[in-house]
Amino acid sequence: MAINTTNSNYVNISNLPQTQEVLNGDLLIVQTENGTQTIDFENLNVVKTDAAGNATVSGNLTGGNVFLNEVTISTLKGNNFEVNGKEGYTAVKGFYNYFTVDSGLVTSAVQTSPSPEYTSLITYMNALTTWQNTIYKRIVDFNGNATITAGSTFTNVNIPNFYVSYPEVGDTDLKMWHVYLVTNFGATTLVGSMSSMPWASADDSSINTTLTKDGSNLKFRINAGYVAPQNVTFFYRILYTY
Repeated sequence: MAINTTNSNYVNISNLPQTQEVLNGDLLIVQTENGTQTIDFENLNVVKTDAAGNATVSGNLTGGNVFLNEVTISTLKGNNFEVNGKEGYTAVKGFYNYFTVDSGLVTSAVQTSPSPEYTSLITYMNALTTWQNTIYKRIVDFNGNATITAGSTFTNVNIPNFYVSYPEVGDTDLKMWHVYLVTNFGATTLVGSMSSMPWASADDSSINTTLTKDGSNLKFRINAGYVAPQNVTFFYRILYTY
């Protein structure tokens, strides 16, 4: 280091050692209107980056355009949003069933008629109903009563238009075991005792187990199995699934 005639030291800046990073507490030389001064890097009002290029702005950041590859934000606010050159759609109150979504942003919403989802739903519901009708059977559940008069062993029952109400029941589908019988004596005391279990059969036979189809009418016989000493009323229930 040489000493010149003005008694000043000359130092070439290129001969100084280099630092890899400027940290808070380091001083920078600045020329201000008040002369040459130093400033702590902590007070330097520029965006600071570390050695890896990371920067932190503790206050507000304002600018014209920002180009970033990836942004992680806790809360995103804005007056307008746009994606791939398309603006986000502002929908008024109403019904919408067709939406266009670009990269997570809804860019259009319309109401189409007829509604495609309604048409699709009807198609599937009709198919489902048709399929269910093959799985879940229909039920015949018919109730009535008939009386075997004193001195008789049976009585005939005629149900008009039964097969009009149940057109899918076959001519010979109903059997004696589809008829449930309950005896009702009311307030009258039974004379003697019942000697057999009552049963249903064809209207013209006590042993034919198939109930009789006569046109659209259903006919069958209720058999007491003994000579009724008095009028005996039976409640019957026809229960059949198909």
